[in-house]
Amino acid sequence: MTRTILAAALIGLFARGADARQCTPQTTDEREPFSFIVTAVDSFAYISTNADKEREPGTSLSNEAAGPIANIASYLLTLKRESEDYQCAGTLMGGFRKSKDQNIAMSAKGMAMTYLKLHLLNDQMAKLLSDVLDGKASTSAVVDRASSFSVERDETYRLLLDAASLALFALVAEPADGEITVPLTITEAQRLDLMRKLEGTYGESVKKGFVPGVKLNDAPGHLVYAWLRDAGKHAPSK
Repeated sequence: MTRTILAAALIGLFARGADARQCTPQTTDEREPFSFIVTAVDSFAYISTNADKEREPGTSLSNEAAGPIANIASYLLTLKRESEDYQCAGTLMGGFRKSKDQNIAMSAKGMAMTYLKLHLLNDQMAKLLSDVLDGKASTSAVVDRASSFSVERDETYRLLLDAASLALFALVAEPADGEITVPLTITEAQRLDLMRKLEGTYGESVKKGFVPGVKLNDAPGHLVYAWLRDAGKHAPSK
C-alpha cells in the first residue's frame, strides 16, 4: 500500500513540475536605477504570500486525512515549486551585480545571495523528505528539522529585507547646492508605476505600508511601497 501511495505521489510530483512558473525577466528600455528597482519588485513577487497560494498542493505536513506519506510527498512538491521561484528571483537580480552604481551592485548581490540561501534550505529539507519516502529516515526527523528550518528561513527573509533597504539608496540623488529637499532618481510617473506594480502583487494590504504584523516574506515589498509613498510627499522627482 505504501509503495502504491509513494509511486502515485512521485508521479504527481514530476507531472506538476512541468507547469511550474517560468522565469521571465521584464524587458525594459529604462536605465538604472528604475530598471533595477522594477526587477527587484518582480523578484519580491516570487516569494510573496500570494505566490505561496498559487503553489499546489498545500504546504501542511499535518493533514491527518491524507496520511503521513501523502503529506510528505505533497510538501516535497511545494518545496520543489518554491525552489524554482527562488531560482527565478535570484536570476533576475544576478544581472545587476556588476552595476557601476555601488548601492545597486551591493543590493543585487545581497538579494541574489538570500534567494540562493532560501533555495539551499529547501534542497536540504527536500533531501530529508526524500530519505523518509525511501525509508532512509524517520518522520520524526522531519518534525525535528521543521522547527530549525522555519527559523533559518525567517532569518534569511530578514537578510532580504536588509538588501531591499539598501536598494532604496539608489533612488535618491545628491541634492544640488542650495537644495533643501533630496531629489529622486526616478520620475513621478515611474514612482507611481512602481506603487501600482506592488499593489498588483500584494493587494490592498500593501497600502498599509511597512507595519507590525506584515509577514516576513512580504516585508521587502511593503517596505519599498511605504518608502515610495512617503517619498512622493517629501522629495521631488526628476
